Amino acid sequence: MFYATGRRCCTRSFILAQRFSSGSMSRPLKNLSLERNMILSAVSQSLDSESPKRTSPSPRPSSGSDELELTGKDRKRYSLHVANIPPDTTDEEFRQAFSVLPGIVKTELVFNSGTMRDYKGTTNRGFGFLHFENDLAAGAAMKHMRESPIRIHGYAAEVKQNKSRTKSRNDPSHVLHISGLPLEIQYLEVLDLLKERCPSFKSLRFMASEPGNFLGVAAVAFEDTMTAERAKERLYEMTLGGMLLREHNITFGRPLYEDHPTNTLMLLGTPTSREAAYDFRRVLDTFDCVKRYKLVKDKITNEFRGFTIVNCGSVDSAWMMLEWFNREYPHYRAAFITSSNEYEQDRKAKLAEGDSATWGRLRSRPDRDNRRASD
Repeated sequence: MFYATGRRCCTRSFILAQRFSSGSMSRPLKNLSLERNMILSAVSQSLDSESPKRTSPSPRPSSGSDELELTGKDRKRYSLHVANIPPDTTDEEFRQAFSVLPGIVKTELVFNSGTMRDYKGTTNRGFGFLHFENDLAAGAAMKHMRESPIRIHGYAAEVKQNKSRTKSRNDPSHVLHISGLPLEIQYLEVLDLLKERCPSFKSLRFMASEPGNFLGVAAVAFEDTMTAERAKERLYEMTLGGMLLREHNITFGRPLYEDHPTNTLMLLGTPTSREAAYDFRRVLDTFDCVKRYKLVKDKITNEFRGFTIVNCGSVDSAWMMLEWFNREYPHYRAAFITSSNEYEQDRKAKLAEGDSATWGRLRSRPDRDNRRASD
């Protein structure tokens, strides 16, 4: 940088010397002084403009403790998931209840209003997150809360490590999503293609946000991931509804179970009004494979919460009921949960620990009219 500046200065001095030697001796000295002052001014401005580039330090991110943000991998590692929170708990009550934990950075109570910060007239979703400054603090807090649970309005908070359930579309699963379908396409048209190209599929669902509102996406469930991967290859570049299926039209979706399918289903989006819930019970009573079921109620308001547990006795019966729900009630979201035996063992273990906030037992009975669990 100094070399370039000196070079420009020498060049301008050389030009000025040439003018002195070749110019007329009668040239006014005033003009020569003016040119010299202009050259010196230009050199000075050049030095002033380049000096900040040399002296100004590069900006560094602030490392203050008040700006600590847990994002990405650190957020997942240093966060705890807290459940069994009463729905009328406020953001401030949630924060005060867990502020005594050492190393806690932020509390996050999830509300039904989504990302909006106006919680007037809304209730929380029964769970939240605790963010800590490091993994040691998070581990110590989880151990402490399991030994001495923190209670909010008399309910013991259930704590576990926060595990992200978000999966990339590149992560294989046993569910395929066929997107971009025409809204007027018929169910049987998709069914015929699946029977031809991948007859081993277990369930087909036209995804809908509400009854009759097809979203243009068909979810196809298979028994395992390997079968879904083969089906994806066989469906590639097939024509469906006048559309050529490309790679971006066939992606992997959210799995319906973690390790393996079970004999128990969880239905989300089931009726919340008493009249509609009564009609839904009558529908469930018509199936011989449904051994017991429960429309879950809120323990405080005694209102239906919009999800139902259905025990089908066997895994095959659960797959059959999953297919029926996906066909007749596509706006419901059905997935496998822990089997009835494991469900009962987990419930008894929690009751032995004195936790009164668990769900009621899925009570079975021999005759059909008494398969409904008590409310």
